[in-house]
Amino acid sequence: MDNLERELARVKSKQPVIIYQVDNAGSAMSGKVTGKEIVNGKYTLDCGIYGKFLVTKEVYDSVQVGDEIPEYLKKVGSK
Repeated sequence: MDNLERELARVKSKQPVIIYQVDNAGSAMSGKVTGKEIVNGKYTLDCGIYGKFLVTKEVYDSVQVGDEIPEYLKKVGSK
């Protein structure tokens, strides 16, 4: 029981994950994928100064850290 209470306290003390919707209308994204992470079963890519992007498992598996930002992320929010 003590282990469960400690684990619950540890989980509650973590910062919440905030995932932003992409809206880069009128701007051009460039750069590389700087990190990958699975957060609460959700697949995310870190794209330099642009932040974290929620992606599908297929995209997560196909992209490596150091790759260019995927084209579909560059187009989201553009007009």
